[in-house]
Amino acid sequence: MRGNKFCTSQFRWNNFLAVFDTNSDITESDSIAQHTPNAHGLVSRGDWTAIALITIAWLLPTFFIGLNGQFPLNDDFAYAIAVRERVDHGQFVRDDWTYVPLITHTVIGSTFSYFLGFSHETLRIAGFFMGWVGIVGFYTLFRWVGAPWLIGLFAALVIGFNPVYFNLSYTFMTDVPFTALFTWSMVFLAYGINSKSLPAIIIGTLLASATTLSRQFGLAIPLGFAAAVIGTGPLRPRRWVAGLSVSAFIIASYLVVPKLAYGNFTTIGEDHASVLNIINQPKYFFGVIRKNFAYQFMCIGISLAPLTVLLLAAQGRAKRRIISISLILTLALGTIVFIKGWRLPWFNIVYDTGLGPFRLLKALPPVQASPWIWWLITITSVASGAVLLTMAYTHFWPQIKSFRPHTSHLFLAITIAIYLGVMLTKRFDRYLLPVIPIVAALILIAACKAYQPGRTGWTAASLLLAAIAAAAILGNYDYFQRNRTRWAMLNPLREQGVKADRIDGGFEFNGWYQDEKDPRLINWEKGFWVIDNEFVISFASQRDGYEVIDQRTYYRLLPPGNEQLTLFKRVSP
Repeated sequence: MRGNKFCTSQFRWNNFLAVFDTNSDITESDSIAQHTPNAHGLVSRGDWTAIALITIAWLLPTFFIGLNGQFPLNDDFAYAIAVRERVDHGQFVRDDWTYVPLITHTVIGSTFSYFLGFSHETLRIAGFFMGWVGIVGFYTLFRWVGAPWLIGLFAALVIGFNPVYFNLSYTFMTDVPFTALFTWSMVFLAYGINSKSLPAIIIGTLLASATTLSRQFGLAIPLGFAAAVIGTGPLRPRRWVAGLSVSAFIIASYLVVPKLAYGNFTTIGEDHASVLNIINQPKYFFGVIRKNFAYQFMCIGISLAPLTVLLLAAQGRAKRRIISISLILTLALGTIVFIKGWRLPWFNIVYDTGLGPFRLLKALPPVQASPWIWWLITITSVASGAVLLTMAYTHFWPQIKSFRPHTSHLFLAITIAIYLGVMLTKRFDRYLLPVIPIVAALILIAACKAYQPGRTGWTAASLLLAAIAAAAILGNYDYFQRNRTRWAMLNPLREQGVKADRIDGGFEFNGWYQDEKDPRLINWEKGFWVIDNEFVISFASQRDGYEVIDQRTYYRLLPPGNEQLTLFKRVSP
């Protein structure tokens, strides 16, 4: 690959796709499919090598962390209940704790349970497999936008070993399977737009429908598709037919299928409440929304930091200008972040010195990092985000100014803009996962005229990726150590016939035993769904009115040291 051909796609106004338009004046020689690697579905030797390396890299940490453990993690007890009901009774059932459609997620878990038998370990394997599917999807997306296979491989691993993505891939949470489906649907729809491939658009439409039936936030896809296809050819009736028909099918499936499965329409009450807050409380918009926007910017920046370093090293003559603009942005945004105190980590997977969440009542593992470590990470995230924004600006502004954006690029950009707009009312870092690969793809397009990174760029970017991946692996190891220890201490109580509502065993423990709790009862002061906290598990070594009945120590790696859990029993009223 030559240095000035990092990305070979060159676009002109007459490249726009007339979707389903057999009378289009676009010739094959003008089509993006002619210039984009693998646009016609061909897979090179480098692609097979990349997929093999992705698979090996994804499997290796399991020998260290393991997928074993018959216990739920995070919110996935609610999704496990849905799969159990599907396997045992053939019905789609949603726990009261969840408000997402959950149909696709239940089908994935039920499929794995059909072959391996229902268990938390089986569901964890399903989530881990979907994590791999997602990384291959990231790689496919990056190759489609024109990145060489080695750059695409590096970018895919950056996202795959993002601590949030990595941690959730070892659970049956909806986030990673949703991200995988989201990415693949975008790949097929974008490819279908450029290549005028009806099969690709059909597959992309079906995948987008499956995405929305997992989580309602997938509705950003049909809205983005319709806006991009119609917006780049508003006077062409076939564009309206194509954009609206695809979008209508996806939205209809989101409305109709849950009605057929559950007997009622999908509930999105929390999102309605967020919208009403924005309308009725302007201060809410200028307060929470502004803060969440800053965190979105920083989370995306730190998530793609290794790729930022690599692409910055590849900018050639443009590097000085990009660095200058980025420094100004970093100083301006960094000052605002520092004054406001908007320091990472954000809520909910990444916390002070590890991954989680490990939910005991009002308690996190008793390890705290220096706030200056996280301020350093925060400023790094601002700087990375500033560089990404500058590189995107240098490519897309000329198109926007001349009203000539490419349809597929506009589809990617509008979709993530809609998604991020909805997420401005959310506080969870994990909700940003679907956006990160799309942002990376747009940045790779923006690096279209870049030179090759060189040895120094590769070394610096690889070291940063290795550091982030190590944090993800070590943090996940600690997370499983805590949970395995906790459940080993709590299981004997269950074997003795103690009801779950008498045990404050933490969020996942009390959430899983639905048959012994009121699903509407959650007491944030007394315990998660706990009626009588006769037994309590805690990081504390003593508790007033309680005696110690079990105490276990395990070794953590981030940072290295011993950590202790204690099981108490009440001795006085």
